[in-house]
Amino acid sequence: MESPEGEFTDIASGGHLSCGRKPDGTAYCWGYDWFWDRVFDPRGAALKDIVVGGGEACALDDDGEAHCTGNVPSMRPTPGRYAQLSLGDSSGCGVLYGGGVNCWGAALGATPAAPMTRVSVGEAHACGVRTDGAVVCWGDNRYGQADAPPGRYLTVAAGDRYTCAIASGGTVECWGQDPLVSGVPVGGGFRTLVASANVVCASPESEYDPSQCWGDDTPWLASSTGYRDIHVAALGDHFVCYQSWGYVFCKGDTAHGVPEFSDEHHIAVAAAGDRACAIALDNVIDCSDEPSERRLNTMRIGTGAIAAGAAHTCNQNSSGILDCWGDNARGQRDAPQAHARAFSANGDHACAIADANTLRCWGDVSRGDLLPLPGVAVRDVDVGQYYGCAVRGDGGIACWGWNVNGQGTPPAGAFRRVATGLNHSCGLRDDNTLACWGYGADGQTAAPAGEFIAVDVGERHSCAITADGGLRCWGMDSEGQSAPPMDGRATYRGLSTGAFHNCAVRTDGTLLCWGRNSQGQSAPPLGRFASVSAGVVHSCAVRDDGVRLCWGDNGSGQQPSMAIGPETLPRGEINGSYEARLAVTGSAGYVPPAVAFRVVSGALPLGIDLDTDGQLHGWPQVDGASDFVVEARDAIGFSGHHAYRIQIGSPKDVVMPPEFRPPRPLPPRE
Repeated sequence: MESPEGEFTDIASGGHLSCGRKPDGTAYCWGYDWFWDRVFDPRGAALKDIVVGGGEACALDDDGEAHCTGNVPSMRPTPGRYAQLSLGDSSGCGVLYGGGVNCWGAALGATPAAPMTRVSVGEAHACGVRTDGAVVCWGDNRYGQADAPPGRYLTVAAGDRYTCAIASGGTVECWGQDPLVSGVPVGGGFRTLVASANVVCASPESEYDPSQCWGDDTPWLASSTGYRDIHVAALGDHFVCYQSWGYVFCKGDTAHGVPEFSDEHHIAVAAAGDRACAIALDNVIDCSDEPSERRLNTMRIGTGAIAAGAAHTCNQNSSGILDCWGDNARGQRDAPQAHARAFSANGDHACAIADANTLRCWGDVSRGDLLPLPGVAVRDVDVGQYYGCAVRGDGGIACWGWNVNGQGTPPAGAFRRVATGLNHSCGLRDDNTLACWGYGADGQTAAPAGEFIAVDVGERHSCAITADGGLRCWGMDSEGQSAPPMDGRATYRGLSTGAFHNCAVRTDGTLLCWGRNSQGQSAPPLGRFASVSAGVVHSCAVRDDGVRLCWGDNGSGQQPSMAIGPETLPRGEINGSYEARLAVTGSAGYVPPAVAFRVVSGALPLGIDLDTDGQLHGWPQVDGASDFVVEARDAIGFSGHHAYRIQIGSPKDVVMPPEFRPPRPLPPRE
């Protein structure tokens, strides 16, 4: 095996494969089969599974974090570590590590609390396989598609108006609307199952038996199936995609168009409607409806989240655990030390959705802010300055706390998101239209017509992202908070509205902020970000590599930071032992947990290494000065940077030309 060229910081070998990590953070693997010359993107681990639906394509990596691409943020999974995902037309669900299930998008009803091993989302219902093998369904049941029969099952697939599952003996059972139910193949030995609106395909365990498909009785289905030695990996409305030894090819109705992929290897493939997407070996999601030169890079969204309140900030790591810092006069930093599926902070309080989909709140109780619906399962939550609202499992909105202007009296109907401010609220309905209520003297409740993908509200203004990714604001505009800057052709996928300023995440991951900037809260940092949160006079964001950054007011220590020391490093000599220790100090009493150091630019002197614990050591081999930048990052995600120079040997004497020599001092006067 030939060794690769270039510099590496770590290396590991096993079996027929070797991998090394380069100084820029990329992982490069070489050796057997399709691992040859594979480069992993430094923003995350290798992608392993993919789902498509509702305008999004989402992949899971080996850590259970989701990476999505598309233009429908409401269809992206809520933060967490997932073992499996499923996307429908307007809803999504995922099985978390530990067996719990998260759902998002349009309401499907209350999600069962029982732990599951697999979940599948149909048109308006979902089904899952519990850990005991039973299938449980929820949502629309007008055609009996949620009436799961008793028994033990291996997997389940929900279609538009039907559901199919493979029993523990390898047989297929279906329920709901014909013709899917009556066309079930006879016999056993099936192990995988995929479903579209009107077609189901089951693949056998034995590679010598063909896959079987049934449902929509059209010529394309009969002429596109029956292959041996391969299995059906994905179904669209008019095509079937197969995967064999890493290769993907699709067959179907050419009148509607059949997806085509290159001859290179693909790790996984998924389809919905007329779209098919696959994971290429270079860790890129490759979709059939995009020209090859526009293949979309993935964007990590499973990096946790951060929320800015009035003078405090709360953070959720990728495992769902919360930490808060800043002002604690009303207990707003006392977050429960438990897993949270989602959370929100504002004013002097915060609320989180616990594993059982119930709410837990902490902080200010002066106006009943901490009295959320006891025992009611919710899907989304947002807290305003003195009240809060949540979307129940059935899509209805329930509010608690201050209601002097009717901000806590929502309209009827099914919603997927809710946003609360000082004395008005807005919600995104299941049909993607907006509704606002409460105090509206400044026009903040006059929601525009049209379809939207996100909404948020401030003290006296509101903002939303349109269906085509544009920005729209209305209400008070005293400091430009309702006038988003003209930003060329940029589109947006994330939005947060503070008291008098706003921040949005562009589709390319960069940030835009506008409105009040009295403390620098509207001056965001550079970089690519997964999410952003605008508070009263400070803002915070999660970079797509998981780093947390805050800007604006820090009078209460609401934005932790780290300083790396010492200020300078000692000089070294050739062939002499070199040792130095780096350390960090946190701002405003913040104690950074589990700090790891690394060089992010420049290069260490030849022969010197930097360990992750901050220890510099080695035997310098060449005279000269080396410049480099060190990053220290803690377990929460906050980081600090410091530029260093290490001088090996003495600097060479430099003879300056006469015009640059300092004048000789005059002799002292007698």
